[in-house]
Amino acid sequence: MATATDTKPQPDPPSPTAPPGDKPAYRRPGLIALFVVIAAALLTGDLVFKSWSFANVADQPVTLDGATVPDIPYHQPTTVIPNTLALQLTLNEGALFGMGQGNRWLFVVISIAAVGIISWMFASTLARQHWTQTALALILAGALGNMVDRVLYGAVRDMLYLFPGVSLPNGWSWPGGQTEVYPWIFNLADVFLVVGLAMLALGIFFAPKPPKKSKPNPAV
Repeated sequence: MATATDTKPQPDPPSPTAPPGDKPAYRRPGLIALFVVIAAALLTGDLVFKSWSFANVADQPVTLDGATVPDIPYHQPTTVIPNTLALQLTLNEGALFGMGQGNRWLFVVISIAAVGIISWMFASTLARQHWTQTALALILAGALGNMVDRVLYGAVRDMLYLFPGVSLPNGWSWPGGQTEVYPWIFNLADVFLVVGLAMLALGIFFAPKPPKKSKPNPAV
């Protein structure tokens, strides 16, 4: 026969809590703060370096007022590492490799959308996914760095010139006739974007594959 204590409802067992590393990033305030600090530091570095370059690299400071895109005065590249890296100023009204010239506000809208997507991707990561979060911080800083230039000045400030004066072998040339190894000039924001995207690609490529589910044996 059951006693009164036997029929008394028992408390539910405590539900297991997820390990800290398995919590989503948006539930970790410290992780959010770190993400913002990294992106802000990279963005600040990009904008400061752009301002310094346009004030010092050419023979005279290049002033941008945002109303018009001025012509850059002719100047010789400033060598940083011989045959490897120099500084030469240019203004890019397009996107990567100069594509889409003159579509300023289209690129601003695309950048705003990219910022939203990057923020959502970060919030969707797990707290332990530091590689992916670092990649997203780099991409966010790069997108914001070039967006600020487009909004304030109507063009992106570029100055990094790889392999100045080094020509392609065997008389080769790029479409358009450029014969230099890398004829495009870029900035730190572009570097952040490329490195961040490469990190994302590597993270996806080397991500551990989920174990294959074994097929149940057919009933005999």
